[in-house]
Amino acid sequence: MEVNTKRNDLLDRDALRADEVCGEVLQEMLRENQDTEYGKTYGFSDIKNYADYKEKVPLIHYEDVAEQVERMYAGEENVLTAYPVKHFYMTSGTTGSRKQIPGTYKALKQYNNTTDRINEEVAGLYGGKRLCIPIYRTDVDGEPEKDIFLTAAYARNIYELGFLDLDSFVGGKAMYFNTEPVEDFIYAKLFAALLSPDIISIESTFLYDQLLMFHYLEKNWRDILNDIQKKSIPESLVIPEDMRSVLLSLPVSEKRLADIREECEKGFTGIGRRLWKSLKVSLGISSKGFESEEKNLRAYLGEVPLYFYSYACSECNIGVPMALESYEYVLLPRCGFFEFIPYGERDTEPKPATELTVGKEYELVITNWSGLYRYRTNDIIKITDYYGTLPVLRFLFRRDQLINIAGEKADTAMLQTAVSELEKELSVPLERFCFAADYETLPGRYLCFIEVREEGLGDRADAGPDSKEAGKALDEILAGLNPDYEDLRYNLKQIGEPEVIFIKRDSITELQKRLGKLEGQRKPLRIIEGESITFLKGRKV
Repeated sequence: MEVNTKRNDLLDRDALRADEVCGEVLQEMLRENQDTEYGKTYGFSDIKNYADYKEKVPLIHYEDVAEQVERMYAGEENVLTAYPVKHFYMTSGTTGSRKQIPGTYKALKQYNNTTDRINEEVAGLYGGKRLCIPIYRTDVDGEPEKDIFLTAAYARNIYELGFLDLDSFVGGKAMYFNTEPVEDFIYAKLFAALLSPDIISIESTFLYDQLLMFHYLEKNWRDILNDIQKKSIPESLVIPEDMRSVLLSLPVSEKRLADIREECEKGFTGIGRRLWKSLKVSLGISSKGFESEEKNLRAYLGEVPLYFYSYACSECNIGVPMALESYEYVLLPRCGFFEFIPYGERDTEPKPATELTVGKEYELVITNWSGLYRYRTNDIIKITDYYGTLPVLRFLFRRDQLINIAGEKADTAMLQTAVSELEKELSVPLERFCFAADYETLPGRYLCFIEVREEGLGDRADAGPDSKEAGKALDEILAGLNPDYEDLRYNLKQIGEPEVIFIKRDSITELQKRLGKLEGQRKPLRIIEGESITFLKGRKV
């Protein structure tokens, strides 16, 4: 992939000398943190190159430094990092209990708004209103919050640096930043968005938020339009007063409301471009493992392209894509020092970013500007290309997010592929899904919960696809995708026949509400356990 030398941004310049940049980043981190407790323990002052770094500093997981992070959280300095800590990021808890990831001022300064400028150029975010679905819980006019989600911290940071034009977003500042609880944020965003015909982009941290918004619109558009026409918001909705004032002050056009009614009454396929004719792009994080949600979102959006604007985690900003509809991310070498452990091979010697093989898979290891050194992310990525001398990555799956009843290790990408194949086999439009390992039977088996549109099932219990037929089909699909599953299932008899359970639409959203996973950073649930299984069984069609 050729470097865009015409733009001449910092990332493009770095792409021409990645080996030097990576070395400079590592040496700066070690030099400036050599007098910390961690730096003294592992002899940062004696490390002269990457070979020394690998030899002296161990690979770690969060649990290995959890005690030091707790001390930092209590206010102790110079434990893992010499840089002042601005926030502690609350992770979304996808793979277990939430962590508290330190975030320093130094980390937030990397690239400043370079990646935002690239996003704006690629996605064409000019000339209209931008609809940002999340509401970032931070007081940008007050002191930095100690506990915060990464997305809110990043939004706050670019606002403080003067790179965020809040007037370009639907609803302005009160609809973008708000510290008050906004349980009914989707209602609030739609209220404002329906009155803004010139929207050019719909944006969210994860594309899942946009799917939730369109689901909500499909179910509640009549009520929202009636409220707009009456200039009245139900008191039962949890929306702060300043946000209510903004919504009720918006000018209402009867013609606009009539146009919206006409389009909604036609159905919801392609409704995005039909309601907002200037809509250029949908921005949000996605991956192969979210294919089902993405497919359903595309049905609402029609021909509107997607832009997967960032590859990041709470620990580090990792990459940025250079094209619409691309899952491939150029590594951001100043955001950290990156290593790559070959995945699924005998050779597991970590390698630096400039010595990777296109087509091979690796586990990503990061050293960041906030005190995590050689931190194993469990993210499995594939190298697809080079942008100059910087690797281009495609995220595949998380190594620790899988079902593993007897050693078959079915990851989320594989489970997504299985459901996509099942949809073709059954010839029925499936919506969201999640899996569980069921150990109440011997041997253990897979449970697959799948939402189906009501119009696909009807009102009768025996309508729609047959669960037994679906279970047998899923069994064959999993065996075809995973040789270990096939062997353990059919030859060794250590896995039972899977069960497919069709559940009411929006059941998974209800489960996420119960689990508190619709707060802050919203991702699709893929693997569940415990009482979540019981809840979804109770939602069986």
